Amino acid sequence: MKNRLLYIMCVLATFYSCLNDPADDSVARLENDRLVLTLNSNWNAGERADIARKYNIDTLLMESIFSGITSLPDSVGWKIEKRGKKYIEISSFPGEGEFELQTSDDFMLLDMDWQKAEPYADKPVEKVGINMLADDEALSFMDSVVTFKLKSFKNAEEVYLSGSFNSWSTMSIPMNKVSGDGIGNTWWQVSIPLEPGKYTYKYIVDGSWKIDPDNKLKEREEGRGVVSMLYVPVKIFELAGYNNARKVVLTGNFINWKKSGIEMKRSGNKWVLPLFLRNGTWSYKFIADGKWVADPSNPDTREDAFGNLNSFISIGDKYYFSLKGYTDAEKVVLSGSFNNWSTNELVMRREEGKFKIEISLDPGNWEYKFIVDGRWITDPDNPYTTGSGDYLNSLAVLRPSYIFVLEGNSGAETVMVTGNFNNWDPGSYRMVKEGNLWKLPLHLKPGKCLYKFIVDGKWILDPDNENWEENEYGTGNSVLWVERP
Repeated sequence: MKNRLLYIMCVLATFYSCLNDPADDSVARLENDRLVLTLNSNWNAGERADIARKYNIDTLLMESIFSGITSLPDSVGWKIEKRGKKYIEISSFPGEGEFELQTSDDFMLLDMDWQKAEPYADKPVEKVGINMLADDEALSFMDSVVTFKLKSFKNAEEVYLSGSFNSWSTMSIPMNKVSGDGIGNTWWQVSIPLEPGKYTYKYIVDGSWKIDPDNKLKEREEGRGVVSMLYVPVKIFELAGYNNARKVVLTGNFINWKKSGIEMKRSGNKWVLPLFLRNGTWSYKFIADGKWVADPSNPDTREDAFGNLNSFISIGDKYYFSLKGYTDAEKVVLSGSFNNWSTNELVMRREEGKFKIEISLDPGNWEYKFIVDGRWITDPDNPYTTGSGDYLNSLAVLRPSYIFVLEGNSGAETVMVTGNFNNWDPGSYRMVKEGNLWKLPLHLKPGKCLYKFIVDGKWILDPDNENWEENEYGTGNSVLWVERP
């Protein structure tokens, strides 16, 4: 009885929260402990999706209801009560008898925020992502296809896969029951295409949400409780041979060249490691029983400033950095926030009167300098800088999403822009004067951006932006909304 009451309270909370929208007054009502929805058959796809979101109905289930079917399986938690020419009436109910209800994310109908997830990979902040599996067969990767294998719950009637890759839909990815090992064992399996990146997921076993018992990576998400986490690798590193080695690890600049490295696993006559790396140019080597080995299968090997030969991999869009002149220099190295200011890694090549290098980077605002025969200099051909004094660096803005512009103030010596995008650092982003305008392009994350200009030390709102909000100091902040590209 206690579990039944908890269920009804959760449904009631959802019901009353939805009634805050006057447009829902004729849609939902409570009747005999059931939530009853009256659906209009003339609704368009957007209106159907909106109701599905508000009342936690799977979008595929909603489309099935509108397709003309007269009954639904009990496992989906909704029942078609009436079907007329214009209106369809459905109800949600706890069902007969007792059932186990542990937390809100253990029961399909009560996972209230499942549709808030984005249908693409979460880009992790960390440089590298490694899967940790109790059973190596739980997740397997082939090209751009990931195979999910669930050996538990063999007696289940139906299992679905749900995660950030399908907007947490509860019905779009059914799993298949497989028997293929020759000795009668069965398991649940499905293969789906996924781009490299970080994803979270759960299994839905006969209507109950379950984390992957064979995946050690877990995290907590608001509205979904504990979820399983996986990294779809951008590359499967392989080292053939070394059959007598007791241990082989991968190391590189993505883990600051730690000798302990990331342990690889033997697979036949080679050592294997699926690994996610975020966009960038990464140098790496294998260490087999203490012996450092460049990747023999990778033709991209380069010497660093100390003469060490390293393997390189570039992921993402490529960008060129060049330094004109300095024809008498013996060695020029590119160093920046993208490689932890390494002084020896990115040696530039001499080409047609300049030094040049091509590297891959994520879109963003990157600081950098050139090291010319040991002397640090800013880029003389780049007007954008950040910091001051010995910490004055050139600023490379890759794929700018907004250009800050301040008109007038022609007599000012320095104009800065600052905001929640740089933790309100007053010395980060220096604007450049172009005629009667001060300008600075920046790459900003999608969402709400708060900012101000600093003119010769004086903080001001953007005079050309009518959108602003009050702050804790009573001086206000300008507001802009950055859209996802």
